[in-house]
Amino acid sequence: MAEGREIEIRVVVLGRAVLRVPCPNGTSLAGLIEAAGVEVGARDVHVNEHARPLDYPVEDGDLVTVIPRVRGG
Repeated sequence: MAEGREIEIRVVVLGRAVLRVPCPNGTSLAGLIEAAGVEVGARDVHVNEHARPLDYPVEDGDLVTVIPRVRGG
């Protein structure tokens, strides 16, 4: 993909919202999360159903899911 071209990513924040976030090609997961205004905090972030680090570069059409961490006992 050409650097600088605008892409669109779907962001699902479980329990809150489904967003479509435009961003430049080459944007990191952290940059996308910031552009979407989502507070990650104690949440896991997956791209296309796989856990990814925040420096992972998102691609056009990716599905990003922000999942609250569940702790039990």
